[in-house]
Amino acid sequence: ACKSILVVGGTGRVGGSALRWMRKLAKEEGLDDLRLAVGGRSRANYEGFVSRWQERTADPPPAFVVCDHSDAASVCAALAGGWDLVVHTAGPFQGVRSVSLLEGAIAAGVPYVDVCDDTDLCRIAKELEPQCQAAGVTALVSTGIWPGVSALMVAEAARRLGHAERVEMSFYTAGTGGAGPT
Repeated sequence: ACKSILVVGGTGRVGGSALRWMRKLAKEEGLDDLRLAVGGRSRANYEGFVSRWQERTADPPPAFVVCDHSDAASVCAALAGGWDLVVHTAGPFQGVRSVSLLEGAIAAGVPYVDVCDDTDLCRIAKELEPQCQAAGVTALVSTGIWPGVSALMVAEAARRLGHAERVEMSFYTAGTGGAGPT
């Protein structure tokens, strides 16, 4: 069973939301011993996260672990904490070509999930499939809003309908905030 999760980028909007939901689901499922932690570069950002956390819940905030996802030594040190899962939410992913956190997870034998929404970076990550298989590490990439959550929504709709021969999906976005194509 998964007992410890490090969310890199956990001080941000996506990572912070993921941590709050993980804590909520852990409580609902009686997983009181689940250890959550925020991985990030900035203690100041973590302090801001703690303030927002305390506005939303009486639960103690997750601990802070220094982790610069773009630095292999920092990743190695962070993953030495004995994590059962690492979740990468430290975007934006556009224009990034380093998969240091995934490479570190493979080296440490830690399962990995990311919310990457950049096509090229996703392709780079998927090229590490042979290393994942050799290390016995599960790595799930691009599990964010789309294609991640959107695909789950379609699967749930098909399940509820009982059958679907074909599904077409279209997305409209008001922009990427200057981040480029996603």
